[in-house]
Amino acid sequence: MKSRLKFIYNEILIPYSPDSISYQLRYFKHHKRICDYRFPKKFSEKIFHRMRYPSPVLARLSDKLLARDYIGSIIGTDHLVPLIGIYSHLTADDLEKMEGGFVIKANHGSGHVRVVKDGRAEDLAAIAREANAWLDEDFSARHGERHYKAIVPMLIVEEALLEDGASPADYKCHIFNPGPSEPPFVYVQVIRGRFGRQREDIYLESWTPAPFRNVDHDQNEGYGVDGKPALFDEMIGLAKRLAGPFGYCRVDCYLHADRIFIGELTFTPAAGMTRFDPPEWDLLLGRKFGWPEAAWTGDPAVAGAPAAS
Repeated sequence: MKSRLKFIYNEILIPYSPDSISYQLRYFKHHKRICDYRFPKKFSEKIFHRMRYPSPVLARLSDKLLARDYIGSIIGTDHLVPLIGIYSHLTADDLEKMEGGFVIKANHGSGHVRVVKDGRAEDLAAIAREANAWLDEDFSARHGERHYKAIVPMLIVEEALLEDGASPADYKCHIFNPGPSEPPFVYVQVIRGRFGRQREDIYLESWTPAPFRNVDHDQNEGYGVDGKPALFDEMIGLAKRLAGPFGYCRVDCYLHADRIFIGELTFTPAAGMTRFDPPEWDLLLGRKFGWPEAAWTGDPAVAGAPAAS
C-alpha cells in the first residue's frame, strides 16, 4: 500500500498537477511545510522559486559548456579544466584516441559523469552507450529544475584531474550575497573520496567548522585533519568573483597540482531539498541570500560556444 501511494504521489500527482500544486507537493515532500513563493524567506524557498520561475541566465550558466566561457571571461582560462572534446554523439573510436585519464560528463544536468582512469582497461563501447543515453534524459523533469530544459544536451570530455589515481577533493563553495552594504557569507562543503568511500565536512570561510550540518549527507566531522589548503583563500576569492552578480551561487572547485580549477556553477543545489540541522539555518541562510534578485545586467560571454565534434 505504501509503495502504491508513493507511486501515485511521484508519478501522477507531481507530474500532472498544475504548477501551483505540483511545486507545493515537491516542497512539502522534503520540508513538511508549505512554500511561500510570493515572499520567500528561507533558503529552500528561494531555491524553489528559482526552480519554478527561472531567469534565462540560470540556463546559460548552469550549462557546463557555456559556463566555461563565463568562467574564463571573469577569472581567466587558466582555471578551466583542460578540454579534450565536445560531442553530440560519442563512439568507442572517439574514446580510443584519448590518452591518459579523462572525464565524460553531460552539460545539461547533474550526476551524469564518468571518470575513466585508463581507457585501455575499460569497455569503451559500453561507456559510449552510457554517455549517449544521458543525452536523451530531460533532466528538468526529474526534480522540477526548469532552467535545465533550455540547455541543448551535449557531452563534454575533459582531462581527468587525478592524484595517485584518485579524484581530488571537491570544494563546493556556497556564496551568499546579502546586498551592497553587507559582505558575502561563505560556507564550503569539502567532499573527499567522491567516487569511493566519501567523506564530507562543512567549513566556514575562516576554515572553522560550520555551525550546521546537512541532515541528508553522511558527514565525518574530521575537521582540521588535513589542515587548511594553501590555496584556500585564493579559491574563495575566485568563487566570490564568479558569484558576485547573484544573490546566491555555488561554485565547485578543485585544487590540483598547485592550481585552482573551477568545475561548474550551480544555482539550485540538491533541487532545494537540503535540510539543515539545526533547522533554523534554512531561514538564517535565506536572509543572507540577496532578494529579490536583480535583473542580470552583465555579459556572461556565452554567445560563442565551441562547435561539437
